[in-house]
Amino acid sequence: MAAVEFLTDLYHVHHQAVYAAFADADLYSSLLFFFEYHPYHNVLHQKVCEIFICGLDRNLDPVVNHFLYQTSLIRRIIESSREQGSAGALECVNGHKVNKGFLVFSRRIANKLVEMQKANEEIASFLDSIPEWAEYFENELRKVNEVESKPLGQDARTRKKSAEQNEDDVFVMNFLNRFNKQQEKEQKEREDEELQHSDSYERSGRTDPDEELLGGYDENLLDDAHEEANQVRDR
Repeated sequence: MAAVEFLTDLYHVHHQAVYAAFADADLYSSLLFFFEYHPYHNVLHQKVCEIFICGLDRNLDPVVNHFLYQTSLIRRIIESSREQGSAGALECVNGHKVNKGFLVFSRRIANKLVEMQKANEEIASFLDSIPEWAEYFENELRKVNEVESKPLGQDARTRKKSAEQNEDDVFVMNFLNRFNKQQEKEQKEREDEELQHSDSYERSGRTDPDEELLGGYDENLLDDAHEEANQVRDR
């Protein structure tokens, strides 16, 4: 890993001076080998991917031609796409299979090649001459790009989950709706009962005991009590 990190930094900083040495030593093919040799070492895959992306970005004919004609880059991209969900994938305890980790990085290089088709006729001509590349682009790369280019909320998997809805969320929502409706019903019943209670005492001319407990009183009796208290004080 340390050696690959060193080569990546060297390639970025001194690309003009070392790209030919990389080709002469067949380092590009050796780096591609790490994809298969360490299929789940994504940090390593990232470093290898950076070297190829950097080489394509510089768009130097010797580098591009070496990638196309002297390495297995295109063949590995196409073949790796056929291995998804195959016996080469890692099987988890729950039975689901995890595709090899380098697939995302091989797609990244493939997207760079598609991008460079507009700027480099040699790349365009080479890819157009491979029927398997057109099949790979239409059946996988384009579809994956469409999914990954959408916001998370628009992910097809998210839409499906949203359509089906989570049962726990539905249960909680229904429970809260029923609870709120029950509270509203009970509140209305209490208000109607209080109104009927008050009307019955008003029609009968009696004083509502609740009003007496809350401080209801006869204002005339209170005035008479004040007058009598004043008379006693004057005596």
